[in-house]
Amino acid sequence: MSFLSYAQNNEDVLLWRALGDVDPASGFYIDVGASDPVEHSVTKAFYDAGWRGINIEPLPAHAAAFAAQRPRDLNLAIAAGSIEGSLTLYDVPAVRGWASPAPAVAAMHRAAGHAVAELTVPVRPLAAVCAEHVRGPIHFLKIDVEGFEGEVLRGMDFARWRPWVLVIEATLPNSRATCHEGWEHLVTGHGYRFAWFDGLNRYYVAPEHAALLRHFGVQPNVFDDYISHHLERAWDATRRSQQALQASDARLDEALRRADALAHEQHGAQAEAGAARAAAQADALQLRTALDALRTANAQAQAATIAAQAATIGAQAEALRARTDATHAWTRTTQALAEAAAARMETVQARDAAAGARAETALARHDSATAQAEAAQARTQAAAERDQAGRVRAELVRAHAAGVRAHAGIAAAQAEIARLHGEYEQAVANGRQVAAWAHDLEQRLLATLASPSWKLTQPLRTLGAFVRRLHGAGLARRTLQRVVAQASTSERMRRTLIPVLLRYPALNRRVASLLRRVRQAPPVSTAAAAALAVPEDLRHLPAAARSVLADLRRARGRQHQQQRQRQQENKPCAS
Repeated sequence: MSFLSYAQNNEDVLLWRALGDVDPASGFYIDVGASDPVEHSVTKAFYDAGWRGINIEPLPAHAAAFAAQRPRDLNLAIAAGSIEGSLTLYDVPAVRGWASPAPAVAAMHRAAGHAVAELTVPVRPLAAVCAEHVRGPIHFLKIDVEGFEGEVLRGMDFARWRPWVLVIEATLPNSRATCHEGWEHLVTGHGYRFAWFDGLNRYYVAPEHAALLRHFGVQPNVFDDYISHHLERAWDATRRSQQALQASDARLDEALRRADALAHEQHGAQAEAGAARAAAQADALQLRTALDALRTANAQAQAATIAAQAATIGAQAEALRARTDATHAWTRTTQALAEAAAARMETVQARDAAAGARAETALARHDSATAQAEAAQARTQAAAERDQAGRVRAELVRAHAAGVRAHAGIAAAQAEIARLHGEYEQAVANGRQVAAWAHDLEQRLLATLASPSWKLTQPLRTLGAFVRRLHGAGLARRTLQRVVAQASTSERMRRTLIPVLLRYPALNRRVASLLRRVRQAPPVSTAAAAALAVPEDLRHLPAAARSVLADLRRARGRQHQQQRQRQQENKPCAS
């Protein structure tokens, strides 16, 4: 596996070349002016390999980052100096790593137009820190304090503490001018031998470890098998971008397939709506037929009721006529009997009184029997008339009940017709909503395919496929190694790019923003994520349709977010 370099000027590559064989469990370093636990860190690669050490960084915010990311290390929020006390630190908030205790350096930054903040920090000699916390060999000591290196070296006891390798920044801040003449005697006076100058730092090796000098004869090169973590992050971002593009292609293909499925579902829904419409029409026709039949039955029932009432009235009239005729007959019979009796009485008046009495008695008996017979006949006729009236009333009750049932059936049929009509209207409305939604979905898909982002990412997808083919053949790796080796040997390139980034904060911020965007992982599509809100009129749609709609909305949201980011990045450049 290639060595991953985090240092600004590949300092960790040279140190690893010389000290890579040290047991990680015993590897120990001291970083004075550590600044950041990752960016431009000389010790990050060693910490990841299992080493530990002491990080001295006086700025509170930077020291907090070390405390969070370097739990094995001892992280001290102090400044290293020649004596115990405190000092004023001049920080440039716009540029990380430019904090310096030298007033001349602060004046230079102010003259360049940078804002400088002053804060007071505690100071301890490096020898005191070592006496308190070091219990074994120090394999390397790195010092980068922006012009305060001499004071740090005066506070170190090199007679007692013998770091194997010293790495000391030897140029003025933000300049190629060297400044080691004022402090180098503090190192060489204790026997340390100069080993290498990389354009920024001077390396010294303790005489008791003189064998390490052979590792500092040349600058970092291809044989050190290293890559910059910026390049590694760029490769990783490219891989993630390719994966994101592949995922986007897959989601788009899935969206197209879902759109086709929705189109088929729409056709099926339209067919079902047509079938439902036909069934509703058939049901309506059947209901109309039943309604006509019910109306006919109602008319017949009404006619039967009228006929029954007419028959009842006729029967009553006939019974009345019969009673009238019987009364007239009885009257006539009575008159006839009376006349006969009167004639008989006149005939037998001449008879004697006994015979007359007997005749009168017999006449009375005859009259009583006749009256009883007529009364019985009248009672028989009245009973028959009552039975006939009861039968007529029962027939009328049955006819009324049949009419009530007929009216209830007509009302139920009308309610069923109204319900079917409402379902038919709902089916028509749903069909129209599905058609409108499908048309909108088709327009969005066409807009996505025709969007500038889709067209602009086509070269990226083609380039990604080409890079994968090169990576499979091993050619991409060898080509990048040669490019990195050539860049590392180009002193002119380093001297040109680094001062430009440090001198122009706007450009530096833009590059930093680009690096932050590269480090960010692409958004991962989750199934539920949490489901997107669907309009009330689309909730009856299938889950596949709602999923496609959610994917399209997320894609549009990411496109708007990218546009806003590009606008924000272009504002400082425009100013």
